[in-house]
Amino acid sequence: EISLGLVGSEMCIRDRRLMHRLRRGIGAIRQGPWKRLGPAGIAAGGVSLLIWACEPLILWILVRALAPSHPISVVMALATYLISGTAGMASTLPAGIGVNEGATVLLLGQHGIPVSTALTIAVLRRMLTPWSIVALAAALGVVQRRTGRMAPSGPAPWR
Repeated sequence: EISLGLVGSEMCIRDRRLMHRLRRGIGAIRQGPWKRLGPAGIAAGGVSLLIWACEPLILWILVRALAPSHPISVVMALATYLISGTAGMASTLPAGIGVNEGATVLLLGQHGIPVSTALTIAVLRRMLTPWSIVALAAALGVVQRRTGRMAPSGPAPWR
């Protein structure tokens, strides 16, 4: 491992173009992402937050609709979403399939929601979540067409 590191270091030192690119990249990182983002990057961050916020809200709405006698708070829906999502990621299965839903059923069961209802909520949430992202993208596309504003394009700032 050490010899590979030394060979890689030697190659970087000898290739001036690579060293120049590395220095520019490190300089861009040091400036901080908030200085490099610009309006388009900030807008993209806002859209990302909207997408992430939609997922626990879908869970909350489903619980309110399918288990009205066992309402949970938005904070509890967020906690359930985050814990079940973490369990799904830890499983290393593609998209945490099955594990995410199982964790959701267990967590909703802690609030007195019957297993059959909790499983229905978990499966519906899994099916609705990608479509909420598509709906949000479509809405943003409509807004973009109406305003005539397009995101800036071009090479990355460190190239």
